[in-house]
Amino acid sequence: MGIISGKTIEMKQKIITTRPEGKPVDNIVGVCFEIINIPVTKIVPKREIETGRIEEFGPTVGVFTSSRGAEIFLSLFPENHLPGMKAVAIGEKTAEVLSDKYDAVLVPEEKTSIGVNILLDDIITEKDRIALFSSAKSNGIILKHLQEKKWPHLLVELYDAEPIDIEPLLREFSKSDCFGILVTSSMEADAIFNERNGKCLPVQGLFGKHIFAIGKTTAETLHSIGVPVSSPIGASRIEGLLKDIELEYCSQK
Repeated sequence: MGIISGKTIEMKQKIITTRPEGKPVDNIVGVCFEIINIPVTKIVPKREIETGRIEEFGPTVGVFTSSRGAEIFLSLFPENHLPGMKAVAIGEKTAEVLSDKYDAVLVPEEKTSIGVNILLDDIITEKDRIALFSSAKSNGIILKHLQEKKWPHLLVELYDAEPIDIEPLLREFSKSDCFGILVTSSMEADAIFNERNGKCLPVQGLFGKHIFAIGKTTAETLHSIGVPVSSPIGASRIEGLLKDIELEYCSQK
């Protein structure tokens, strides 16, 4: 609580988001929460990506698992050297990036790796060749599906995500006005809670604060390392999930 001109006001609690360093962060304004972004990883584009190998493969379908990956891809092919390739994006944000060069970008109903696999099952024919454009630290769910289906495919790792010092996150999390953390990928879950990275946030040190997950895959990663995940779970866009969080918790405040 605080005092302004003799009136008592309620101070907003904070939710920490963990979008990577070097990835654009939208200015999100919460209704009853203050939203702050503290990166725990940084995006490092791959230095040597063999564009000739991609062109030689001649993909008819390109699968993109992040907006940053889509941006890197478009920088490799500014003149759209892959004519006729159908673009599949894991979510709306990624589709927005690709829409500058590709018409009618396909987005799965469930905006997760599993959702992409379901979409591919519906559209892939025996003539298709699939290029998977992803992170070097991908969860591997889509690649495994391509292998099991024995579809012609090419994995193109566009960038890596490296852990950075999480001390700023630990300091902010320890404050009394911190409501919790919204973890935006499995890589970030690992960076925050895995002791092998040096500093980490111990599971037993959550002190009743909330840990939210951007989607089902991130939630499963957190569960696998013993981190309790607060509801709601499911929205693949950070803006949508924050709205769901406010709907669930603001009315209780």
